[in-house]
Amino acid sequence: MEMRISARHFELDSAIKSYAEKRLGDIDKYFNRITDAELILTKENYRYTAELILSVPQRKLMAKATDDELTVALDMLSTKIEAQLSKFKEKLKNHRP
Repeated sequence: MEMRISARHFELDSAIKSYAEKRLGDIDKYFNRITDAELILTKENYRYTAELILSVPQRKLMAKATDDELTVALDMLSTKIEAQLSKFKEKLKNHRP
């Protein structure tokens, strides 16, 4: 899975990019059929917002986290998307045709 990372209203440096890739790069272990991932980092005044949009078969999953620190927002985002992926995988497993 390749992740597109974009920044709005601030410059994305390599340290932030590598932290985001390290923190969110292993979400494949929760669900291995992710087809597309887009991470949008936004700065508004003194707050950072991290938004992740994942494309999985038949659905798009989205998580959003906001904090004063960008790394904390990325950590919160990672926790949210991991929970969503686990729940989605469980739904697929328990689905009866």
